[in-house]
Amino acid sequence: MKKFFWAIGVLVVVAAAVLVGPGLIDWNQYRGDIQAQVRKATGRDIRINGDISITVLPAPALIVHDVSLANLDGAQAKNMLQLKSLEVRIALASLLGGQIKVERIKLVDPVVELEVLPDGRRNWMFDAETSAGGKKTAARPQAPDSGGGQTTDPKSQLGAGGSAPPVALDNLSIENGTLVYRDALSGTFEKIEAFNGNFSAASLKGPFESSGKLTARGLPLNFNLNVGEIIHGRTVTFTLRLGTTPGALKMMMSGTLVGLGDAPRIKGTVKGEAKSLAALIQAARPVSLPGPLGQPFSFEANIVADAKGAEIKGLEFRLGNTQASGGINVKLGKTLSIAARLGAGRIDLDQGVGAQDIPAPSAAAKPAPEKSSGSAPSGGKAVAAKPKGPPSFFIPKFVHASLALTAEALTYRGGIVRNGVVNAELTNAEITVSQVSAQFPGGSDMALFGFITAVDGKPRFEGELESTVNDMRGVLRWLGHDIDGVARDRLRKMTLATRIVAVPDQLQLTGLNLKFDSSSLTGGVTVALRKRLSFGANIALNRINLDAYLPKSTKKPSPIKTASKGGGKGPGASAKTAGKKPQAKPESPFAALKVLNAFDANLTARVKSLTYRGAAIKNAVFDGTLYNGKLDIRRLGADRLAGAKVSAKGVLSNLGGVPKAAGLSFKAETNDINGVLRVAGVGAMASLKGLGPIKASGRVDGSLLAPKLKINVAGAGATATVYGQLDGLALVPAV
Repeated sequence: MKKFFWAIGVLVVVAAAVLVGPGLIDWNQYRGDIQAQVRKATGRDIRINGDISITVLPAPALIVHDVSLANLDGAQAKNMLQLKSLEVRIALASLLGGQIKVERIKLVDPVVELEVLPDGRRNWMFDAETSAGGKKTAARPQAPDSGGGQTTDPKSQLGAGGSAPPVALDNLSIENGTLVYRDALSGTFEKIEAFNGNFSAASLKGPFESSGKLTARGLPLNFNLNVGEIIHGRTVTFTLRLGTTPGALKMMMSGTLVGLGDAPRIKGTVKGEAKSLAALIQAARPVSLPGPLGQPFSFEANIVADAKGAEIKGLEFRLGNTQASGGINVKLGKTLSIAARLGAGRIDLDQGVGAQDIPAPSAAAKPAPEKSSGSAPSGGKAVAAKPKGPPSFFIPKFVHASLALTAEALTYRGGIVRNGVVNAELTNAEITVSQVSAQFPGGSDMALFGFITAVDGKPRFEGELESTVNDMRGVLRWLGHDIDGVARDRLRKMTLATRIVAVPDQLQLTGLNLKFDSSSLTGGVTVALRKRLSFGANIALNRINLDAYLPKSTKKPSPIKTASKGGGKGPGASAKTAGKKPQAKPESPFAALKVLNAFDANLTARVKSLTYRGAAIKNAVFDGTLYNGKLDIRRLGADRLAGAKVSAKGVLSNLGGVPKAAGLSFKAETNDINGVLRVAGVGAMASLKGLGPIKASGRVDGSLLAPKLKINVAGAGATATVYGQLDGLALVPAV
């Protein structure tokens, strides 16, 4: 009996040593041995800069801090893997019962860098046979077979005959993880950050559960993935739910993964919905969007995918009351190939007309980073310029894609646009827009084609536009323009052909050829797409009859009445005006010029033949610049204006109020002064008939309500010079 108790005591001491001993050992002194073993197994250097601890009670656990695994030589990142801490805990009771039950694996701040190097090496491919010296060792010979013609690897038999213990994972948690993928061959860069998730598995064969949150391409996402038990090692069912944070989008994909081990393939369905398409877009990028995008949208499709690509069939997309269907085909390889087609029967654009634009979501104000401009900022120290990031817009070279969009009818402003077609193809980092066409109300059609490229991180479109309008009056009425005052034989047919170059901040039309009625306009126009409209144009018009396009005025001018010296207020006021309310202040005669204060322009325009108020005007020209309410007239004139030759140049400023002239000079020669007066709207004067040739020149300076004048006139055998100031031009002129 005494020996029995001694034996029990020895066993207790041995068990205590096994269970408690590891916790009493300083494992940091074995850091070098551990790093050497990892290098022998992976061929990579591993650094453990923090503490290492291993315990058995109350449960076997491994805790390591500040770990990094080196990357391949030539990789952009120094380390392939680094993490703040790793914690592994195993259930002791399950281990004693023959089952490996991992209670917890916790990774804190892991950063994984996956990279395809320019020479094709992949940094996640490890060479387990590389020795510590960096040279490969000889491959171990396999054991001879027993006559069956196959070799036998003892490791491969683990689990086959049930010799390996079952493994279960209660919880794998990742806190603030980051995954980076770089491909130098294709130029791909992807980054997933702020990854927080939990994973569990009943066994190595499943079922598996996971959930968490992450941010991809700036879009916050949450996920929930449930995977069933693997059947016969080949088939498994799954359900994946994705959503944005906050819940702008809810998406679910469910199906079956078959062919595990040889050629995996997914068959399933995917569907999603959101209360607002705009909310989803703004979750990824805070921009202002058109109001119609605020409508609910949903989609549903069947998907088949494998390692070679994917095919999406039966795609149904709905935005508000608009529904479209189609499919997408994707092929993977050295070149990613995507073919998409989408067609809609009827799209009601009137549904969103009047909806207010959706402003960009407000964000907390952040201090603007200081820029290095060659001089020191207020702090006295120069700031180094930050390296440039990837371009904001680029077209990948490794992608080949085609897009076909069709719409049978689009309803807009009560009219119907028919047979809308968009065909485009992406190849060799260039998008070819082979067709954008539609038939508009009024028997009109439009066709656009060209190329889209990436220049300095911005999209650039270069192409040609052609349009024919058979009923221009009908189109203008459809667009809401009043043309009742225009002669009925005008605005009938129009054709347009031009070359277009467009970038985000500018639109340029060259080779412009616009024909309407009997007129033809040619030249070029450049429009700066800014908050303040700005454009430059050099155009020429062969002929136009303005009288046919201007509304007919039936109102006769009222005679000018002079005011009494008393102004209607003193004792001299008549009984008729006594007690009446004062009349409204008359509108400024320069009110029409205020519109010139709303935009900037640099314009050169020529009109070969112009008819205005019945008078023929030949070779009219304007050359000038309008900027910030100031008009610099370099040349304004006509070779013949109702028999006269006129020209002017100078500067007009303050166009938003009372204009001011600076060096505004003019010259005029005519054989019929009454013809000039008719064009000016004054009317002919019998006393001036028969005066013969008249020449006049002069200069105007100062406010146009009280301008300083100097005029030279020669005619009827005499010359005269008039200089002085004209006051009260808006009411009763006085010289």
